[in-house]
Amino acid sequence: MYRKIFFFCLIFISLTTFCRGQEVVPKDSFPSSSLSASPNSEDSLLKEIRSFVEGMESNTSFFSASFGVGNRLYSLRNDNINAQQTGRKQFAFTPMLSYTHKSGLGLSGMAYIMGVNGKVTPYQFALSPSYDHIGKGRVDYGLSYTHYFTRDDIDAYTTPIRNEFYGYVQGRKGWLEPGLTIGWAGGHYREVNALDTVIQGIRRHIVDTTIIRLGDFNVMGSLSHSFDWDDVFKKGDGFSLEPRLMLTAGSESFVLNSKRTMLSGQRLRRMKVRNINSSGTTGFQFQSAAFSLSASYIIGSWSFSPSYYVNYYFQAQTDPFTHLVALTTAVLF
Repeated sequence: MYRKIFFFCLIFISLTTFCRGQEVVPKDSFPSSSLSASPNSEDSLLKEIRSFVEGMESNTSFFSASFGVGNRLYSLRNDNINAQQTGRKQFAFTPMLSYTHKSGLGLSGMAYIMGVNGKVTPYQFALSPSYDHIGKGRVDYGLSYTHYFTRDDIDAYTTPIRNEFYGYVQGRKGWLEPGLTIGWAGGHYREVNALDTVIQGIRRHIVDTTIIRLGDFNVMGSLSHSFDWDDVFKKGDGFSLEPRLMLTAGSESFVLNSKRTMLSGQRLRRMKVRNINSSGTTGFQFQSAAFSLSASYIIGSWSFSPSYYVNYYFQAQTDPFTHLVALTTAVLF
């Protein structure tokens, strides 16, 4: 009886943290922080897959379907990318369907859905082939590639990332479980501003177009411990609570191209063009420290998982903290 009360309290605390997380306003500037890959993003689903695989007598292929809600608006796997979304109190629904072959090869498709201009609509999609070696030894590891498809008509909500590579190694024996991730992400975003005006009696139409291309390479080390309980509410179920500490180092680069086009005259035929190009890169340096707390309740092939992630960026000029929260439910079949 007391054990059940204890787990009800844990679930209540997780839900309370999720609700409080809705008041957090994310960072306004994408390039001002690292894009390190975080294992916290998929940890609950990997935990369910690991439990599912370990319970099978032989390898088999399977599908997984999940549905989540949270303020992780940009990336399928990298929580530090999600922390760079523009400063809005926005939450998105994220349905995902995955297929995992018995060899470890897999393919995932995900949609990002939110309210835009009073209408609930998908604004971004992700497609991710992957390979995972899970539940077959002392170490889990995997590789993945993700491509993001975005809508031009609501690009204010979409990720600047187009291509993302991600690899991880996670120890699964011992009280403290070390982990290592390596990630690279690249993409671009475009801003266009137009102005119609009259200068010295001459009609002018001015268009400023700015394209910023981004690249980021990161290495992250982590330490975690999973507290696991079996037969919590009924025989065969399980509950886990996993805190994780993370330290990220990496380098960032950008290339900026800005073009100003000015049309003059009554018919706007005379044109003047000015181009400005610049680029920059940071050296390989420590970028951020982070802490995450994820909980999972698993029974059979179904799971329910709240998670919380907080990041401290070392080079921040204003508030160095970012906060991410998510609720996910998943089923394997």
